[in-house]
Amino acid sequence: QGSLGSIVYTSHANYFISVSVGEIFANDEKFYAIASNTPIGMLLLGKKVGDIITFREQSFVIERVL
Repeated sequence: QGSLGSIVYTSHANYFISVSVGEIFANDEKFYAIASNTPIGMLLLGKKVGDIITFREQSFVIERVL
């Protein structure tokens, strides 16, 4: 489940739930580092693979949580 320190892969983008620092790159992948208290961060918290979330009128699927 998504929690502080999690990496969440979605069908739209990849997120690192930590602190809001914007785009970061690791292992040739792009992630958005977001705080858990941001709107998207709050949507990702507690989510698991297969869950669908909607943000800014766009829905996407949680594909992997590390």
